[in-house]
Amino acid sequence: MNDLKFAFRQLRKSPGFTVAVVVTLGVGIGINVAMYSIFQATLLSELPFPEADRLVAISEVWGDGISPTSYPDYLDWKAAQHSFEEIAVSRRDDFNMTSSGEPERFSGLFVTASYFRVLKVPPKLGRTFFDEEDSVAGVNPVVLSEHLWRSRFAADPNIVGRKLILNTISYEVVGVAAESLSIIRNPETALNSEGARNADLYAPFGFYANRPYLHNRSEHPGFYGIARLKQGVSIDQARADLKIIARNLEIKYPDSNTGVGVALNSLRDNVIGNYRSKLWLLEAGVALVLVITCANIAALLLVRTTTRERELAMRAALGASRRRLIRQLLTESLILAFLGGALGCLLAFWTKDLIMFLAPHDFPRMQPIRLDLPVLAFGAVLTLATSWIFGFAPAWKLSKAGLMAMSKSTGGLHPDRGLGVMLVGQVALACVLLMAAGLLTKTFRALEDAPLGFNPNYLLTVGIKLPGLKYHDAARQAKFYQEVLEKIEALPGVTTAAIDDDAPFSGFRAMENFTVSGQPEPRHGEEPVAERHGVSPDYFKAMGIPILRGRSFGHDDILGKSMVVVIDEYLARTFFPNQDPIGQQISQEQSDKTKVQYSIVGIVPSVRHGEVGIAPKVPQIYWPAAQLPSLQTTLLVRTAGDPRALLPSVRSAVGSIDPELPVFATRTMDEAVAASIAGQRLSATLIGGFSILALFLAALGLYGVLAYSVTRRTREIGIRIALGSPRTSIYGLIVRQGIIMVGLGILVGVLVSLGCSPLMRHFVYGVTPHDPGNMIGVTALLAGIAILACWLPARRAARVDPVIALRAE
Repeated sequence: MNDLKFAFRQLRKSPGFTVAVVVTLGVGIGINVAMYSIFQATLLSELPFPEADRLVAISEVWGDGISPTSYPDYLDWKAAQHSFEEIAVSRRDDFNMTSSGEPERFSGLFVTASYFRVLKVPPKLGRTFFDEEDSVAGVNPVVLSEHLWRSRFAADPNIVGRKLILNTISYEVVGVAAESLSIIRNPETALNSEGARNADLYAPFGFYANRPYLHNRSEHPGFYGIARLKQGVSIDQARADLKIIARNLEIKYPDSNTGVGVALNSLRDNVIGNYRSKLWLLEAGVALVLVITCANIAALLLVRTTTRERELAMRAALGASRRRLIRQLLTESLILAFLGGALGCLLAFWTKDLIMFLAPHDFPRMQPIRLDLPVLAFGAVLTLATSWIFGFAPAWKLSKAGLMAMSKSTGGLHPDRGLGVMLVGQVALACVLLMAAGLLTKTFRALEDAPLGFNPNYLLTVGIKLPGLKYHDAARQAKFYQEVLEKIEALPGVTTAAIDDDAPFSGFRAMENFTVSGQPEPRHGEEPVAERHGVSPDYFKAMGIPILRGRSFGHDDILGKSMVVVIDEYLARTFFPNQDPIGQQISQEQSDKTKVQYSIVGIVPSVRHGEVGIAPKVPQIYWPAAQLPSLQTTLLVRTAGDPRALLPSVRSAVGSIDPELPVFATRTMDEAVAASIAGQRLSATLIGGFSILALFLAALGLYGVLAYSVTRRTREIGIRIALGSPRTSIYGLIVRQGIIMVGLGILVGVLVSLGCSPLMRHFVYGVTPHDPGNMIGVTALLAGIAILACWLPARRAARVDPVIALRAE
């Protein structure tokens, strides 16, 4: 207790020092606790399901990528497998709700009844689906998500039994699913205007019972699987089991299954996706900041304790043991750490919210991100550890000094070697963070400036989903799109309007097989694949995509006319290397095995679809939407001014044709492109912030070391001045000392950064990990900050009065 009282008195005597240490430590601990709360809610937590480690995601593999599963293949897996307790498939779809208020679009999943049994999560209300509802058409139960139940229906406890009109079909609510199910992400989940919601509601597979393509093994209409492993079965064993089944299906059904494999991964890894590496990068960044913080505070403590050497000498002379002195100094460190930890936990509340504000909408969360008991416990352990890290070294150094050494304030000719090492380490770590921040910032700027193949400015995107029962034939669909485009183009401020059923950055990506007429027929399963776009005649004008050769589509490219396509330059270069593609034909096999021929009438540049920094790896083919209309599409409205200002008018134009049709995914193309690189923005912003903080701490540490050196060398400096040394040489003496330590730190930091180059390759685009410009910029910045940090101690040294300095001896 006496140690605590004495420690508080000592800290009150130096309020500036106390505030500086507490704030510095609070910031360091705060960002670490905030980052840990996010880390724990994502990478350290299991999915919120019973025995979640046994859950896996299943899809088919075709060519170089993941493919949806055909329903017959799923049934064969289910019948032949020996590794799973349950297996299920789901398909993403959109639902237009035209009952219970204004028409609104919701994202949903068609699921097999086993979907809920795989996850083992009971419904919040009511029931889920029966097995017979997988195969009986016309029975239309629906399970609402807890989010939809609360937001749209105010958590009505009597919701079960209520009738809803979804896509013009009457559904009966049979249950409410637990909120934990919303974490499961179907690979084809689209983005709406509020970000990514995985499923607002669930409908049974019976909806597809009468669809011919459901039982066509060649059709892969967006079905993805999940399964629960049997007790004692590993993922590798299950993968081997499915591999055997896939090989048998390939032998049994060569026409449809040649080259078709199965991919199986942990469902948790499937949910986390590529955020794992980004989170580890951010965690490494905050850890480096904490190390710099501890070294910095240790330096500040050493600077402060130089003024207490006589006090410690007197206490030692009066009988205080080394242990007693260490305990006293550690008590002060513990108090500082406690205050810093308390401030850090308070800052963590706001910091985690700031980080999540910057995070993309699809950022994974296994559980709510909060400062719960485990996170606060981590903060407490961190506080205790830092108090020992930054407190023990100064305490041990001063307590082991001899009585005569402590009673003198002259010191040696050079600053403490351990203190210099700490400074070099701080500068090196700050250099590493600044190098990473520079690379990530250049990457983000390169992504922002990357060519897209179209002009995203002044372009409004609006999603439309036509209900299949109401718009059941191609003619009705084509008529609706023609009318809505005519109305929108007549609006003031609209220059051009078009549609694309697979618009860039819309969240969709449709692929189609094709063959080139007149070229050798590829083996089944080895047909080339292309992105499919069904577009209106003014699409290329609206998107700002130039026609490189040939022509665009005309208003006479409609049903009953010659089938035509426009291809991108990648397809032209790959499949027609030494000939003119215009007039050539490509063909596509239909579900009835017949082939449809399409004449190539134009060539356009390749367009970035959903990955700004990756050049298109598959060809792109455009069909006239009037010849192959789709139930779901995106309106693209080119405007003369702010696109957002025209959104109400566009909404009204759609409603004037079909009042029951909601629009969704309303955003500008600029916003859509920005959302696609939100992960890179998050990394660049946070690492940049951490590096600035590290730079400030390193500068503060350099100031502390040099101030400590000046204090210890006051007698030496006084003698130099008394002997006629000009004050400019004193400036040079101190600045040179600082520059040498900073130079060593930069050298170490550059070498460490070069050693980390292989790791950084995964995070950069448009710049090399060892970019010379980045290294030069960081070196110049650190050198400039070092000179500023050296100036105050050097100025103080140059003003030393030799008479006063020598009289002190």
